[in-house]
Amino acid sequence: MIGQNFSYQELIDRNWGYINESLQSEIKKARLFFAGCGLGSSIAETAARLGFSNFILADGDNVEASNLNRQAFDKSHIGVNKAAATSSILKKINPKVNIDVIKKNITNNDISNLVRRSDFIVNTVDFGEVYFNLVKAGQENKKHILLPFNIGFGGFVLIFNENTKSLDKIMGGGIIGNDIAFYKTLLNVFKPNNLPIYIAENISSIFSNMKLRHNNPQIVIGAEIVSALVITSIVKILAGQKVPMAPRYIYKDIF
Repeated sequence: MIGQNFSYQELIDRNWGYINESLQSEIKKARLFFAGCGLGSSIAETAARLGFSNFILADGDNVEASNLNRQAFDKSHIGVNKAAATSSILKKINPKVNIDVIKKNITNNDISNLVRRSDFIVNTVDFGEVYFNLVKAGQENKKHILLPFNIGFGGFVLIFNENTKSLDKIMGGGIIGNDIAFYKTLLNVFKPNNLPIYIAENISSIFSNMKLRHNNPQIVIGAEIVSALVITSIVKILAGQKVPMAPRYIYKDIF
């Protein structure tokens, strides 16, 4: 009954003045592939509230309590597959949303089919071969691939298409398979301008504690900012506007 009474027009009613009818139509038609639904859950939620209606959600992990500080989930989702939980969140926003839920971590064998079916790829899988191959496949299929990172009170986004250099070349060659090595390379290669003092002064300690804790420090502020950056970038691309393409990047920190 809820789905039958749902009105897409009412959902996007307040978008007027910023998004015209033609662009809203493109937003509604575009299919977003979220490879990873941790940070991806927050980005997908932002997308659904703006009117995106077609999603592919892939993740093999289950929601944990530690995810609740920054991802779209709540306590009721603990123990639930992240792709399935994200789907339920999106359907509460738009009951008529079109979602393909893949409750596993994608492999190299999955990439080609999923990329071909997508218009945009949001890549948040674990660093390694699949991560790099997703970017490569997206470029080969002339798609836009967005790599979001929530760092502290900010967000960092790299965008690739068929005209950009490959990720492995930008990152110095070869596949990087762990978080610490990837983030160290990221900071070394891109050297974000005006890196906030709270990060710059503590970067060595952060990397040391990542080894001890076996996880990354992440907070909701960065997740929300990078969600906004990713979806705004996709909207601008759909509108035919220019966005910074790799090796250029988008980086915002508000602390």
